[in-house]
Formats: sequence, C-alpha cells, structure tokens
Amino acid sequence: MSLSRRLYPAKAYFSYWLNAVDEQSLHSPFLFKFYNEVLKPKSPSAAFEPIEKHRRALLRDKRLIDLQDPGAGSLVSRSQQRTVGSIAKHSLSSPVFCSFLYRLTRFQQPERSLEIGTSLGISAAYLDKVSSGSLTTIEGSPAIAAIARETFDRLACQNIKLIEGRAQEALMPFIQTTPKLDLVFIDAHHSEEATLSFFESLRGSLHQQSIVVVGDIHWSAGMERAWRQLIQHESVTLSVDIFHAGILFFNPDLRKGTEVLWC
Repeated sequence: MSLSRRLYPAKAYFSYWLNAVDEQSLHSPFLFKFYNEVLKPKSPSAAFEPIEKHRRALLRDKRLIDLQDPGAGSLVSRSQQRTVGSIAKHSLSSPVFCSFLYRLTRFQQPERSLEIGTSLGISAAYLDKVSSGSLTTIEGSPAIAAIARETFDRLACQNIKLIEGRAQEALMPFIQTTPKLDLVFIDAHHSEEATLSFFESLRGSLHQQSIVVVGDIHWSAGMERAWRQLIQHESVTLSVDIFHAGILFFNPDLRKGTEVLWC
C-alpha cells in the first residue's frame, strides 16, 4: 500500500475540516432537529458499557482466524490469517461512530434495518439495544461471522438475523423476500463499484422515509467518487457528510442538497 494511499483520508479530513458547520449555520428545521438529536450529543451512555466491555475483550483476543472475504477495507494487512484482536482494532466502527448509529436508530425508529458488513458484531449490537424492530446483517467471512454470533450471544441481542455470504450474492435473495427497509448501513468492501452496486440493488426496497448510511466515504478516491454519484441520484434529496460516513435521505419534502456537518 503506497504512502499516498495511506495518507488519503488525512488529506480528505482537511477538506472536511474547512467546510464542516454546526447547528448555528442550519436553516432547515429538520436538519436542526437531526443535528441536535443525532449528531451533536457526545456523552457516553451507561447502556453502551456491556458492548464496550466486549469490544475490549475482542481487542485482547489472540485467536487466529482464516479470512475468505477481507474485501477492500483493510489498509493494514492483506494476510488471509489474522488475530481477532487485529480485526477488532482495524475493522470495528469506533465507539463514537457506534453511538452515532445508536442515536440515528433511536431517531428513525425503524421497523426493518439492514447492515451490510457485520464484522465482529459490535455496531449491530448497538442498533439492537435501541430498536424493537428487526435487524438483518450480512457478513462475507464465515470465520468473522462465527465471532459475530458469539458477540450477539454474549450481549443477549434479541432482534438480529445474521446472513453469512458475500454481500452482493446474499443481498439479492434477501431483498426479494423483504418488505421495505427503513434504515440501511453500508459498511462492506469500501470500493466505488461495490458501493454503487449495493445502492442499485437496494433502490427497490427504499421508501421516502428511508435513511441510508454509507460508511467511509472519504476512505479513498474511489469511495469519494461513489459518494458524489450517490448524492446526485434522482431519488436522493438531502445528503449529509459527517466525514466517516455519508447519510442519504429520500423525503421529497426535504430540499435537495448536501450539508457537511460536524459529528
């Protein structure tokens, strides 16, 4: 991996830092409410402690597992064998980002949610703790999926269905048998082609009140190109860039445009 490739997110963050605003610059009542309820709160919740305790256990886990589907998402290792701790360190969403997903789920109150890219199950556990609706999560690596199941059992997650299989292959039969989706988190493969393919596959399952979160939109030049295409899609009205992810809205009552917001 070239040095310039490794430094790409840092350069992208500088642009984000120059352009991001807070609630004081927002004129939309919806965005003002969204910012203050979803993006602004930073205080940790005691409800997260069991999940974070398990994260710490995963970080210490020395078990070696064989990976069959590492995707594009690792800047650290292309090895097909890694420790659970290494995966936890480099692949899990951060506590701050997971708490954002928690607040977003509380805001949206989805009946049906989908996560593409389970990893070790930490982000799904956050979503499970705040929603009474169903959550389906897709993981391409059988070995990682097995650890995720351990996570769900340890944390007594009640509403999660884990589908094991390569994301695009597993996504199509799921969509064909699933009613409309209210909340989607795309966090797999991290390539331009895969991200756009996921979105196209999902289009028929989205409705005007759906929210789609696309992870790591500034991870690479390809992901930034994918993000630019997504926000220009005819079905997307409002889009929000919070650097570590992009948020897509489809409500025609919202003014079309993109906001870059602190989170």
